[in-house]
Amino acid sequence: MSDESGDESDENTNFLGTYEGERNDLGERHGDGKAILPNKDTYSGHYSGGVREGLGVYQVMKKGKILATYEGEWCLGKRSGYGICKYEDGSEYKGFWDLDERNGRGTIKFGNGQEYRGSWKSGLREDSIGLLNFTGGLYIGGWKAGVMEGPGVIVYKSPATAICLSSTWQDGKPQGLGIVIRESYFLSGNFLPDGTWRTSSHHPIAVVEQALSEPQFLQIAKVLRPLIQVDETGFALKIESFLEEPEPDLWTCTSISEIASFYLVGKTWKAEVSRKKQIENNCINSPTSPEVPQD
Repeated sequence: MSDESGDESDENTNFLGTYEGERNDLGERHGDGKAILPNKDTYSGHYSGGVREGLGVYQVMKKGKILATYEGEWCLGKRSGYGICKYEDGSEYKGFWDLDERNGRGTIKFGNGQEYRGSWKSGLREDSIGLLNFTGGLYIGGWKAGVMEGPGVIVYKSPATAICLSSTWQDGKPQGLGIVIRESYFLSGNFLPDGTWRTSSHHPIAVVEQALSEPQFLQIAKVLRPLIQVDETGFALKIESFLEEPEPDLWTCTSISEIASFYLVGKTWKAEVSRKKQIENNCINSPTSPEVPQD
């Protein structure tokens, strides 16, 4: 998403594209406006000193089709703050940005049904406990530089219903000591460097709590216990109830007007005071999306 700045003496031929909206005394884009860039991308929202600033909607276009739509906060011409980005393949990211990269808390739902909830750093997943809901299972655990790393748990939703634990993950693969829990028993063993499982012992399910209390599995146990219910005869998964837990209010926002309202009613998401004031001052009446071209 390109930057826009500089003088615009001729809106119809300038390399910045066309613009309709407010300007300051220097002739710069300043206030609310709408722009069509030379590459046919569109922006509708707030400007300050010639660059996108505040709340706005940006659409990436190609041959009359929308490839991506970002609706959210801008700073110095970059996506910075809270925003929602929808992609052509059906994926959607809701969360925080910094300098055009996902940074901070955020949720992404992919077009194939996968979903990640957690923190991001420099555009990559990075969290001590991030959740990935994928076809057939659920991973909850550490992430670094976009791959699973640190303590983590995988819960499989297949008929066999197995739970795989590792004391640590590295480069997306389980490493070291691990446990696999099945309906009426569990296995303890080791994960080889390539991530494959090597069983060492077979145990009745009744002593699984004792195993989880061992020092090497204490971190894993904290993640696992909310997901299962164990008794002497077996265990039951509680995945669905876990996934249906209500998200914090901000995550339910589906438009910029709702985000602005969220801040204005006094609720906060650890937002900087200056950013809250910016939304109150500039974005009470949030800009609407540019008209969507029809096929």
